[in-house]
Amino acid sequence: INEIENFKGYDVVQLISPFIFNKKIPFYNTIFLRYLKKHNKKIYLISAGSSYNIYKASFALKYTSCTGCLEYDKKYGCPQIKPYIKFVTKDVESFVDGIIPLAYEYQNGYKDHPKRKNTISFPVDTNKLQYQENKLTNGVVTFFHGLNEGRSGYKGTRFIKEAMENVRAKYPSDVDIAFAGNLSFEEYTELLTKTNVVIDQAYSYCLAMNALSSMAMGRVVMGGAEPVAYEYLGKDIYNPAINILPDVKQIEKTMIDILDRKDEIIEMGLASRTFVEQYFNYTDVAKDFLNTWKED
Repeated sequence: INEIENFKGYDVVQLISPFIFNKKIPFYNTIFLRYLKKHNKKIYLISAGSSYNIYKASFALKYTSCTGCLEYDKKYGCPQIKPYIKFVTKDVESFVDGIIPLAYEYQNGYKDHPKRKNTISFPVDTNKLQYQENKLTNGVVTFFHGLNEGRSGYKGTRFIKEAMENVRAKYPSDVDIAFAGNLSFEEYTELLTKTNVVIDQAYSYCLAMNALSSMAMGRVVMGGAEPVAYEYLGKDIYNPAINILPDVKQIEKTMIDILDRKDEIIEMGLASRTFVEQYFNYTDVAKDFLNTWKED
């Protein structure tokens, strides 16, 4: 409260979440956000995480991470449908100047909302994430899947792990598999230097930050690469990420296809890097935000 004067007088305030304070004290949250609205020129909400709108709209898609999340991660129900969370989210949506989605699922959740702006890409610092040639070690392809506590259902880990273990059993001389979780950024990027293929998420339509960071370093990525998710970039773009589904057999087949093309791994990794540089470079993304703010 003593610092409240520092939060006024700005041209733009951008919220990354409807919640600044603990979600269980929505009253304070609402007061502060309305203060921001009153004492600044414009206020925008980023749509890059779960919300009631996204939860509700996701079940119209052919698959959704909410399915696995509800079954394995949130067995007592989605927190986004709790009354006080719905109230705060809808209240913030009612007074912001715009809602900016950062990916297809978030865009889909607000597709009919009058304040939805054009989708803007996730920003990736391609200076910090250096490209490293994607070489095999002794002809072996290393596949990696990141484990996240409390998010294994959301990511479809059960499908991915089963497929990885099946492929290793069938091709023991050609495949190595790795699993790791709760890594720091430095630990994660170090692990990527020993990885050829990152298997990200089975339920996702598009690529989030871990997948894009992996691609920036020249890794091949299996994950969310549905063509519809990238129409906002232009219908004729080439996305080198390989789409997978929450289906063990489909993931197995995709892994085997990569084994059949392992002589192309370096070129595939370079295509990954080029894709991120072209469409997700953080300076270009910053310009997209500036242009969006200037529209109103």
